[in-house]
Amino acid sequence: MSSLMWRTPQAYPPEPRQKHIGVICPDRVEGYAVVPPFRPSGKHSDLLLLSNPEAHRDWRKTPLPLSAAQHLELSSESHRDQHRLRCVSTGLDLVKRCSLLYQDLPSYTQVFTPIHTLLSRHLPAEDLPEVLHTLHSEILETIVTAATPRSALIFEKKKPIPLKLLTPKIVEILDYGKKRGSTREERERERLKHKYKKEFKGALREIRKDSRFLAREKLSDVMHKDFERKRKVKELLGSLATQEGEWKALKRRKKK
Repeated sequence: MSSLMWRTPQAYPPEPRQKHIGVICPDRVEGYAVVPPFRPSGKHSDLLLLSNPEAHRDWRKTPLPLSAAQHLELSSESHRDQHRLRCVSTGLDLVKRCSLLYQDLPSYTQVFTPIHTLLSRHLPAEDLPEVLHTLHSEILETIVTAATPRSALIFEKKKPIPLKLLTPKIVEILDYGKKRGSTREERERERLKHKYKKEFKGALREIRKDSRFLAREKLSDVMHKDFERKRKVKELLGSLATQEGEWKALKRRKKK
């Protein structure tokens, strides 16, 4: 029988975990998204990674000159780490100044909520120097304190406009729907009004009768004048016919 040889697996020591300062996140996370031309990973995504995890212990905060944006010569890795921490410090200073400058704007919450998500989830505060750690905490506290909740827009509540009401006037109603006033003056006014209407209707009736009579008389005169004119024309034509007959008879006698 062949014997089986058992070999215990060799235990490899775990790789040391490298501390870094950087902002590395997937394409989309809750509350934050990387937009072009920036990329979550690629050639220049590790520019802020520290080569030495202990580089932040002897770091001192110094201002970042504008000339560093054009040309900067760093001779060693320690100088590069110091420059990386200086860039992070400058970025946090700018964020704090903008937060204090724009905290009174209505859109402050919508603008700085993604920044709060980025700093709290993707920039570990325990890997920062003491000065940057304090600045990091102040920025987060400022954003949380200045954020104000928004309420939904609603229509302004208005009281309903009451209908215009009038005090009713009570009058006495007799038979046949006739109304009478409640005082002597009103009754006298109603009596005079009724008399006026009656007289007015009578006057209109007489005027219509007179108008019809005048129209008949005018028509009768016109017809009489037409009759006389036609009679005279007829007599004139008869006289002319008689004269013409006599003239023709006289003319025939002369020819004989």
